[in-house]
Amino acid sequence: MFDAIAPYYDELMGSVDYEMWTEYLILLLVMREATPTRVLDVCCGTGTMSVLLATMGYQVTGVDL
Repeated sequence: MFDAIAPYYDELMGSVDYEMWTEYLILLLVMREATPTRVLDVCCGTGTMSVLLATMGYQVTGVDL
């Protein structure tokens, strides 16, 4: 179902700085001295942030409608 709109979603979200948001998430974790190894990415869209987190070594599960 999402496959049909995924290209449009990526175009719409093209201006979002996912790397900055990922760095911000990591900063929040550091500030709280949290050291998770697994992440649940809820409403992950096409998984851009999930992929970034996975490349940083997290085990990521992404879910979306």
